[in-house]
Amino acid sequence: MRILHVVEAFGGGVFDFLLALTKGTPGYEHVIMHGLRSETVEGFRELFPDNVRFHLWKHATREIRPWKDISAFIELISILKKDNDSSVIHLHSSKAGFLGRLAARLLGIEKRVIYTTHSIAFLRKDIGAIKRRLFISLERAGAGFGGKVIACSRSELDIMESHGIKGEFIYNGVQDCYVSTARSKKYWSSDIKSASLEPLSLNSKHKEIDSGDIVIGTVGRITEQKNPDLFNSIAEAFIGEDILRFIWVGDGRLRQRLVSPNIEVTGWVDTERVDDYILDMDIYISTSMWEGLPLSAVRAMCLKKPLVLSDCSGNIDLVREGQNGYLFSNIEEGVRCLERLAGDQEMREKMGEASRTLYKEFFTVEQMVERYVRVYKEVAAGHQ
Repeated sequence: MRILHVVEAFGGGVFDFLLALTKGTPGYEHVIMHGLRSETVEGFRELFPDNVRFHLWKHATREIRPWKDISAFIELISILKKDNDSSVIHLHSSKAGFLGRLAARLLGIEKRVIYTTHSIAFLRKDIGAIKRRLFISLERAGAGFGGKVIACSRSELDIMESHGIKGEFIYNGVQDCYVSTARSKKYWSSDIKSASLEPLSLNSKHKEIDSGDIVIGTVGRITEQKNPDLFNSIAEAFIGEDILRFIWVGDGRLRQRLVSPNIEVTGWVDTERVDDYILDMDIYISTSMWEGLPLSAVRAMCLKKPLVLSDCSGNIDLVREGQNGYLFSNIEEGVRCLERLAGDQEMREKMGEASRTLYKEFFTVEQMVERYVRVYKEVAAGHQ
């Protein structure tokens, strides 16, 4: 079976999702029609298995830009007209989801379409009310064009259905990356400067991590979505608590908002090194304003980390309150959750074990791949 993937947002979680899905389906042929973003991994072709081919979607852009979107749409129509071999057309994220479903409807091939939302656009909290209503209208229109809609989490689907958009959900999954070998907390303290694309301009004085230090960390691009202001405010509440160390694994244009002296920023790191940083964390925190389902937090669960996550879509699917972590809605609640965990090693270990149990029950890559393969077969059978 051949799957044609159409994706503008070829970076971040969508990139990781496609990498995991294609590796998990070696018997399928995959063609990825993709745009390019600043966060698209350099040399990405070498990371994918041999059953994947690529086609550049030259005119695809993230934001709504009418003339470029028209060019991208014409380009997509041209590709779909020539594509007689793909059993399934799998669209990823909102831009590809709308343009792809419209194109498929015009060509009469909408029954071959699957659309995975990857954090549907109207979840965004960094846009105004008018733009949000526009995104809701576009998603409703897209749903009317046909095709199967798949959310990345139960909470994302609930929000979609509240706006009249029907679908189903398949939890994102990650490869089991747990290493049982005991490690000392030395990984990022020695080379944190060299991990950046440029010398660190923030918090350049790094002390060696002591075995008694409590490392509280997160992973991701430093953007509005991840809410670095809230992360910084929570860290500021612990200034003077020398054993508490805050780390942000990643980089981004809002990096300069992380000014608290107890925060250390790694800069961009290689994908394969992210797990090493998470292993050195005692508590995984997310301050996101919205999520589809955050893969970095799922990786933390796999690695037996207790979670302290903001109470938003996607995040709420990962936490069983009081079992594997806590949800918080503001600075004060976040601080209280961290204080509770930082002061109780036994609780951290117990919650970390619970995180891994939940990961194995709901969020493995094998479960994700199995469910998508089932959908692929259903869609392929439905239009034969």
